[in-house]
Amino acid sequence: MPASITLAQAALESGRGKSAVCNYNMFGIKADKAYKGDYCLAKTHEEVDGIRVSTTSKFGSHSSVSGSFADHSNFLLKNSRYRFALSKENPYEFANELQRAGYATDRPRLDGTLKLPLNNKLAKFQVGISI
Repeated sequence: MPASITLAQAALESGRGKSAVCNYNMFGIKADKAYKGDYCLAKTHEEVDGIRVSTTSKFGSHSSVSGSFADHSNFLLKNSRYRFALSKENPYEFANELQRAGYATDRPRLDGTLKLPLNNKLAKFQVGISI
């Protein structure tokens, strides 16, 4: 998992750590039926057929920021739809494949994820280690 993209996702989803939905949910990961853990209900926006709509969803709740990062990694590793994305070492290919696999429902989120590492020098965290 490219660190620069993971950091960019956390920064975008949490307003750079200022507004993580629920407790320490830095990535906005929803608590679906398979989710094992605490959750809360929160208002959010989704893009449905190109239209932004308001809704309320269940989101995972964590006791720490590190718990949120661990949950994010487990979420990607356990969902087979992200297998191809995880095979990509190039951060931008990884982000594009996450989007293609349905990680985020809005195109502007992907665009922000791709631009943030360049604009904020997050690429310096990208080392030759993969999870």
